[in-house]
Amino acid sequence: MKISHNWLQDYFDKELPSPEKLAELLNAHVFEVEGLDKVHEDTILDVKVLPDRAHYALSHFGIAYEVSAITGIPLKKERDLTVTLGKQTAPKVTVEDEKVCRRYMARVVEGIGKAETPKIIKERLAAIGQRSINPIVDLANYTMFDVGQPLHAFDADKVKGGITVRKAKAGEKITTLDNKDVALSADILVIADDVGPLAIAGIKGGKRAEVDSNTKRIILESATFDPVLIRKTATALNIKTDASKRFENNMPPAGAFLGILHFSKRLEDIFGDSISFSPFTDIYPVHTEDRTIEIDLDFIHAKLGAKVSEKEVIEILGRLYLKAENKKGRLVVTVPAWRQDVVIPEDAVEEVGRLYGYEKIKPIVPPKVKGDLPLNKNFYYANKIKLILANHGFSEIYTSTFDKVGEREVLYPVASDKNFLRTELTKSMAKALEFNLRNTDLLNLNQIKLFEIGKIFKDGKEINSLVVGITNTKSIKTKVNDLIRDAREMLIKELGADVQTVCTIDDSGGLLLLGGQQIGTINAIDGVMEVNLDLFIASLPDPKGSTLQTVRLSLSSLVYRPFSKYPFIVRDVAIFVPESTKVVEVLAVIKKETSTLLVNDYLFDEFKKGDKISYAFRLVFQSFEKTLTDDEVNRIMKKVAAAVTAMGWQVR
Repeated sequence: MKISHNWLQDYFDKELPSPEKLAELLNAHVFEVEGLDKVHEDTILDVKVLPDRAHYALSHFGIAYEVSAITGIPLKKERDLTVTLGKQTAPKVTVEDEKVCRRYMARVVEGIGKAETPKIIKERLAAIGQRSINPIVDLANYTMFDVGQPLHAFDADKVKGGITVRKAKAGEKITTLDNKDVALSADILVIADDVGPLAIAGIKGGKRAEVDSNTKRIILESATFDPVLIRKTATALNIKTDASKRFENNMPPAGAFLGILHFSKRLEDIFGDSISFSPFTDIYPVHTEDRTIEIDLDFIHAKLGAKVSEKEVIEILGRLYLKAENKKGRLVVTVPAWRQDVVIPEDAVEEVGRLYGYEKIKPIVPPKVKGDLPLNKNFYYANKIKLILANHGFSEIYTSTFDKVGEREVLYPVASDKNFLRTELTKSMAKALEFNLRNTDLLNLNQIKLFEIGKIFKDGKEINSLVVGITNTKSIKTKVNDLIRDAREMLIKELGADVQTVCTIDDSGGLLLLGGQQIGTINAIDGVMEVNLDLFIASLPDPKGSTLQTVRLSLSSLVYRPFSKYPFIVRDVAIFVPESTKVVEVLAVIKKETSTLLVNDYLFDEFKKGDKISYAFRLVFQSFEKTLTDDEVNRIMKKVAAAVTAMGWQVR
């Protein structure tokens, strides 16, 4: 947010500290100032306003409010903002969905004539990077950067019928003020008249009711829109504006009233008695009210690590317009509705702490704890299970918490196939086994062993779940159901759990029971077992001062080998050689012809025939620079065959 030091001074009778000192104070107490720029006789502060305070601080008034609280310099008394009302009636407005349009204010202004934007407004807008367009648009922009409320003005003579705030209809389009044609979907909120959309609500005005040099009457809009809807629409349309930035940060409804008052008064300053105003139309169905927070001094002292007197606390909060009173030994803090970030006692403590001064709070070393700390049972056993499985060759995986189907739908899904919270880990484990099985040649593995500990959301509960999965390549003859049984029995034995297994006749599936209650399922066909970890751990004895045994590895023994992002190609070759020839001798001949493209090789079969022996090798080729083609690998294999023949050996 660009803040003009001269503009800021308008809010105070007493002279403000220098821009450099002001930047120092803001940095210490509330906002990071990222830079200072000299513009003519002014200095512009580049203030980084974070989202938690953006609803009140993305304006000169918001920064002035903070400066006043930090320095103790009182804000100047607000001037009278009343204007002369004419005989015209308030505009007719309909809001179809009050959840996405929380407040909508409008008024008609008549008597707009030829005029110039005041020099000071032009200069201040230019200093913060805004160009002058015409008095109406300039005043709307000036008001937004002054008090934070976005406004929009429609040429009243171009509006057909009343104003309706509604969702767009199928097939509707709008040409925006910057002459871009935008197709509107049914989830986009628009401001419309009887003909069609006039503006994309909270984001961009339309060309059809644009204010120009011939405008005589305007309909002035000041509203509050749903922040989530505005953000989604701005992102979907790729239209980011100063208005959308403010609305998506949850502008308070009180800002709509403040904005329309300031705009109207400044308009009267420019046009004088030649203009007149209608009363307001104000659709405000659910009023936001001031709220109270109860807090005591001991809580403040414990959270801050500093003893601040009650008098200081009340005085600090008062500078922020947070009225605090002692009632029956507790402080009751009244928070104005527009401070939407102060909701819980900890928020009030933060306000005290930052104005008191974090530099005044001395660091306190936590006291040493005598004896063994009690172990968290769930944490202890979850980590013990991980160690047990890792020691038996299992690798831990993490899969997405979201799924295409489920019981709990996500309000704003990250993708179309991830709009529910998952109800099981089994499905994602089966996919992980299938995916990793494709890479066994590259990794020189004949078995994939995986596990995951994660949350599932089932029967209205959030459950910690464990899933274990095993699968083989064709070279392993052991059945998957035998492997999953062995893994199950190993885990139960090492943990000392009293779990019973009920399997189908063919051992292809089953249940895990604990005291007659089902705590898990077995899908031996896919090689997957899933267990309700909460119930499983609850049945285990409490850990008594024990610690997990870990293995310390010497860093010097660890070697990192990068992997390629390109796919690999597999070729098998069988070679007849004299019986006395060793495997390493044959591999040496092969490797000499394959250079660095051979990333893995292993012997997968051998048999004798007479005085000769056949070695069958699997060769895995992969490049770190590109995707290999079959032709490239075939040329390498021809060179291998030629080298083998030159040795007097025979390729089968």
